[in-house]
Amino acid sequence: MWCQPDNWAVPYFSWTGFYAGLNVGGAFGNASVTDTNGGVPAGPYAYQPKGVFGGGQSGFNYQWQNVVLGIEGDLGYMNPTSGKGLVPSSNPAYHQDLTVSGGVYADMTARLGYAFGSLLFYGKGRYAFADLNATQTTTKPGYATTGTGAFDGAVYGGGIEYAFARQWTIKAEYL
Repeated sequence: MWCQPDNWAVPYFSWTGFYAGLNVGGAFGNASVTDTNGGVPAGPYAYQPKGVFGGGQSGFNYQWQNVVLGIEGDLGYMNPTSGKGLVPSSNPAYHQDLTVSGGVYADMTARLGYAFGSLLFYGKGRYAFADLNATQTTTKPGYATTGTGAFDGAVYGGGIEYAFARQWTIKAEYL
């Protein structure tokens, strides 16, 4: 009779438990500005800020059969400053610059996924906050710079996560 050695057995993997980790990635999006003060065409004017972000996350998952439920929080720094928009001024000799500055971001999301052993497909969503500042400056003398404060609202997306060792995972995610 032939027996398989114990170390050949595929271990059972559970997604249940607390976790913490680090993240890094690329940030990109669409920004749209509409003038409400007059003096320039109202727009909207659109541009595509791009940059990088990095930070950490922690959360808790509970696995029931193949279904994984969880909650996750992210905190980090985002720098989407490589995008900029140019808007014509009321005087053709001048223009306006539209920019987004970097800042702290955070989100708190619920996760719902389906596990195939050590592979997890999931969707997530809820609330995000970004302490970024969108500004409008002009080359026209005497015009005051205007800007926004922090942004907040809904966030949603999904991803795939793979446990390549007992307590180590890697994931790709889009929000």
